[in-house]
Amino acid sequence: MIGSIDRSAVEQVFEVFRLLARDRPRYVLLMKDGGFFCTCLMLQNTGIVCRHYFMLIRRVPKCPYHISMIPRRWFHESSQGIEDSELAIEPFHYCAVFEGESNNTKALTPVNNYMGFIRAILPARASQPLLSREEATKQYRYSNIAGMIKSIADIASDNQETESFVGNEIQRLLLQVRARKVESIPVENPMDPVGSGRPKVKRLQGSTEPTKNKKKKL
Repeated sequence: MIGSIDRSAVEQVFEVFRLLARDRPRYVLLMKDGGFFCTCLMLQNTGIVCRHYFMLIRRVPKCPYHISMIPRRWFHESSQGIEDSELAIEPFHYCAVFEGESNNTKALTPVNNYMGFIRAILPARASQPLLSREEATKQYRYSNIAGMIKSIADIASDNQETESFVGNEIQRLLLQVRARKVESIPVENPMDPVGSGRPKVKRLQGSTEPTKNKKKKL
């Protein structure tokens, strides 16, 4: 995999390992465009910058950080619909301990094909349709509420008393939320109820009931 990377685009290669696991190192490639590639593939698989690169950021002045490394799902609600072009104009940032050494590079911004070498060596996954701002905002709110409910469920499951209290409060809150939602929907006339059984106009007559409008057969 590393062999498929264009060597002319590589600035430097670092070997990163734990003190107790020197026999299992990770290799971090610092690219000339400011990007990086780590053999742990955490950035590609989860969208999270790995600890190996964060360690280099604190130790090597030339290792930059850029906001486009963070997936949009972690952005604030008001920034969910931000475009790639808006992120591209943001400058690189360097660790504060190297502020004096990197002042001349802090104003630099990524090139047009920033981190493009990753797509060249790894097969692209099927692209998902872009969400609108309203859909992204709804997902953001849903994840926040789901996280709070999960925390409540973890605590409430410890004992029966807490579970009963939380259950009653959730039922009360659910009724309030439903009532609030119904108020925003126009109320229409109720439908005529349909009773069970045979309609009265087609009721069968009993054998002892007097017949009406029946002609005797001759």
